[in-house]
Amino acid sequence: MKLSNLILSLSIIILIVAVSTVKSATIDVPADEPTIQAGINATVAGDTVLVADGTYIGDGNRDIDFGGKGVVLKSENGPEVTIIDCQGTEANPHRGFYFHSGEDSSAVVDGFTIQGGYGLPDDPSGSSVGGGIKCDSASSPLIIHNIISGNSAGGFGGGGISCRRSNPTISNNTISENVAFFGGGGIFCWHSNPTISNNNISGNSARVGGGIYCFFSSNATISNNAITENAASFGGGAISCGNSDPTISNNNISGNSATSTGGGFHFFSNSNPFIINSTISRNTTSGSGSGVSLDGSSPSLENCIIAFNEGLDAISCILGSNPVLNCSDVYGNIGGDWVGCIADQAGINGNFSLDPLFCDTSSGDFQLDAFSPCLAASPFNTCGVLIGALGQGCDAGYICADANGDSQVNVGDVAYLIDYYFYSGTSPVSLVASDLNCDGSVNIADITYLAAYINGIGAAPCCQE
Repeated sequence: MKLSNLILSLSIIILIVAVSTVKSATIDVPADEPTIQAGINATVAGDTVLVADGTYIGDGNRDIDFGGKGVVLKSENGPEVTIIDCQGTEANPHRGFYFHSGEDSSAVVDGFTIQGGYGLPDDPSGSSVGGGIKCDSASSPLIIHNIISGNSAGGFGGGGISCRRSNPTISNNTISENVAFFGGGGIFCWHSNPTISNNNISGNSARVGGGIYCFFSSNATISNNAITENAASFGGGAISCGNSDPTISNNNISGNSATSTGGGFHFFSNSNPFIINSTISRNTTSGSGSGVSLDGSSPSLENCIIAFNEGLDAISCILGSNPVLNCSDVYGNIGGDWVGCIADQAGINGNFSLDPLFCDTSSGDFQLDAFSPCLAASPFNTCGVLIGALGQGCDAGYICADANGDSQVNVGDVAYLIDYYFYSGTSPVSLVASDLNCDGSVNIADITYLAAYINGIGAAPCCQE
């Protein structure tokens, strides 16, 4: 080998070794750089910007742009103590973050409160969108562990987050009290397929889709979220979708409201989502579809609970909508359960209408009592799968044989069970703790069992064992 070639080969080897040993850098804000934007500007791909506790305001700490870099932006101690206050208004709009340079999931926003944002009018439509965060132009960042609250989109949508032709992952955030003039108080999707999982999406409002709005081929994956207490002035208190086919699984959809239609869901313009293992309860509307409103759409609902919603009917259908339900419990809805367009599906394909026995509907605890017909082991559940989003809870902590919940076991509990069994009185505080002989039901045998035990002539209840 010629000397020149040897020198060249050695130079290449040295360069490779040098590059492989370069470690990613951490830029501290404000210790190393005065603002969050300055911190990002000082990085290269793979670096981390670590932000100290504090409230960050003004230029450089809002309208933050990753510029296409795969950088991790992380708070030191979480969103409660690391706040980006955008101080945006209609006259002086600012948002928290703007992704528009093709960022992928290596671009991360982790652990901030993003508040006070007002969407800028930089959407191609000329509308202000994305009050807290805007994702555009094939950007797909990872947005995790944040509190996105108190932001506004005065134009089309996305008070909290707006997605346009983008597929971000939005996970483990609290998205609350955001407002959009039209769609998606919490999250707005247009021609986007985001992954929306394990979030608390609550108290947001818009005309359609108080919590989430998906439009124009937005086939989002929406899973394991609590979507609660959101409001729509027209339709879809929790979620509204037009011309989109999202997959919606394992969500608690409760306490949402819509003025006109779809207290929980509103699907229109040929939207055909797949909804599985979701609890749709205690939603309200003054119109039709207290749980689900369909306008030219035919979703599939599987292993779902639709219970205790208030409106004209549980599921409403117009313009050729044909929902298909399997292994679902539709019960206790003001205005009717298996009525209207789903009347012919009652009692087939594993469908039924029985009280799901939530732990505490009034307080929003939609876990299931151990006697719930929606548990896989229930004899009423012919599908043998969990129905609804939440499994068994609520029996831990109850006193065995204390049917009336007064922390004592006495003749009052016998009277309580007599009223429940013979006169359709209030259910015991725990059916498991009131099944004194552990035969799987609360009946006259348990009443006699408890009476004998209290009088000292019978065995202890089996739930004490």
